[in-house]
Amino acid sequence: MEKLRTSKSRVKLTDDQIRQIFQEDTENVLRAEESDSSEEESPENLTALDDPEYFEVASEDSEDGSWRTGQFTPSPVTFDGSQSGVRTHPHEVREGECFKLFLNTSTVGVIANETNKYAEILREKSGGVGKIGRWVDTSVAEIYTFLATVMIMGLVKKNNMRDYWTAEPMLSTPFFPIVFSQDRFFLLLRALHFSDSSPSSDPLHKIRNILNSILKSFSHVFYPHKDLCIDESILKWKGRLSFKQYIPSKRHRFGVKLFVLCDVLTGYVQDLIVYTGSSTDILPFDGVGMSGAVVLTLLQPYLNKGHTVFMDNWYSSPALFQCLLDNQTGACGTVRPTRKGMPQFEKKKKNGQG
Repeated sequence: MEKLRTSKSRVKLTDDQIRQIFQEDTENVLRAEESDSSEEESPENLTALDDPEYFEVASEDSEDGSWRTGQFTPSPVTFDGSQSGVRTHPHEVREGECFKLFLNTSTVGVIANETNKYAEILREKSGGVGKIGRWVDTSVAEIYTFLATVMIMGLVKKNNMRDYWTAEPMLSTPFFPIVFSQDRFFLLLRALHFSDSSPSSDPLHKIRNILNSILKSFSHVFYPHKDLCIDESILKWKGRLSFKQYIPSKRHRFGVKLFVLCDVLTGYVQDLIVYTGSSTDILPFDGVGMSGAVVLTLLQPYLNKGHTVFMDNWYSSPALFQCLLDNQTGACGTVRPTRKGMPQFEKKKKNGQG
């Protein structure tokens, strides 16, 4: 029987064939990434996030108001910048002390306590067999060291976590085995908990107390300058999560969506809201839609202080800007011409003036 031979010559593809291959590969990647998400993830949430008009139809009852042509100068808002900047200084200006301004010993004590409780649950389930059976309670100091080690791992890239403890001369990183034994680090990683494991309808129940503590410290440590900015960000995550989002315009397309309030001058994060679908922590405000409610929720501590907030067209609307002006807060941003309350621009566009 003649042996079949494979050709080693390259097949030249046409431009149409190349485009088809790229299209198929892209669709396969998207399907694979989307399959990682939980079945609880609802397409309605994705649509609502991308389209602010979705919220307005359901929640805006305000009148369109009236518009007139001509020059207009809004009344200025006065801002007192004497309180802007760092409000809480550490006893020593060292990295560790600065870090503790945001994650204090009381909060880390909660993490240590919940980790010990969960480790005991794991030990009982294992019948005291295996490495978890030799668990020794962790402490505040050890949790701080653990968190620092994890952050350093973000700077020193390895193919997998166990490579940080390799003895291979070309790959070893002496710092990690000095700080932790491999077994102890992975035991802590396995048992790490931020709250109890009781059932809850809150999607952020597992981290709620810790998150609230950290967010409170953001505003406690620093007061912003006059100009503020609100925008969305995405925390990369491809695992299973009921409120995972897909945002094609972001570098990391899949992950946890955040609404973030920043100080423009420094880029400091003043506050943020984690988007969790219908259970998102947004205060109800009449007449501004859900996107406007995001803005007003984040700005609650800073209204009537003379700040100016910048935003994109997902948030901005005439109703929101009027509400902000009524609360001594300036606003600036792009806006969609189809937003409720916007004037008609068709005539100017036809005349080439728009």
